[in-house]
Amino acid sequence: MNTFWKLLLWLLAGVLLALAAFYLFGGTNDHWASLNAAGLVTAVFLLVLAGYSMRSPFPMKTRVVVWILCVLIIAVGSIGWQGMENQSKWQRSLLMEIHGIIVHGILQVEIYNPLQKTLLEYHGQTGKKKQTLGQVFQRLYPEGKIGQNIHDVHQANPDGDDSLRVIVTALTDNEIGLTGFHYYSPGKNKGFKNYHGRFGFVQAKGVLTEKGVRYEPEN
Repeated sequence: MNTFWKLLLWLLAGVLLALAAFYLFGGTNDHWASLNAAGLVTAVFLLVLAGYSMRSPFPMKTRVVVWILCVLIIAVGSIGWQGMENQSKWQRSLLMEIHGIIVHGILQVEIYNPLQKTLLEYHGQTGKKKQTLGQVFQRLYPEGKIGQNIHDVHQANPDGDDSLRVIVTALTDNEIGLTGFHYYSPGKNKGFKNYHGRFGFVQAKGVLTEKGVRYEPEN
């Protein structure tokens, strides 16, 4: 077998090994695990290839120099690689933190608006026969039963893929409770149990009584 075909087979073997390592460690949200595995396999493969290429008749001195150069190149590359990974993870963490702040703002509006609308409608009633807070809320939001989401109904969202929910958690004559949460925006406390049973995501609640609206960020 001539040199060209040998080189081609080596390169093909390296590509297959790197791909195998990448997919073996795949399937998680942390893509760097796959990238690191593929990078490590590639580095080892290059060292083996360098050793194979520098065998006899190359003198020992030449082989030692090549080995040292290979190790230095891989070491410098590893430092740069680690820097990229750290930078990527920091950027992702910062973006998720910003996203959480935005979601909290949206939740405050989506929880506060229906409660405030109900309160204004309640106090604006005239005549002797007046509805209770709960009756006013049910009139304004007929879909607003205990455990039901009232967010999607009032949003222009034909695809139904909104990750934000506003759930009716309390509904009596004198009090209405809404709990809002987001399916993937992380909150400050990773151990906080959300309404939907998962842990660590943004959540807030609002309570309406005759005295007014109380809004409480929970995570």
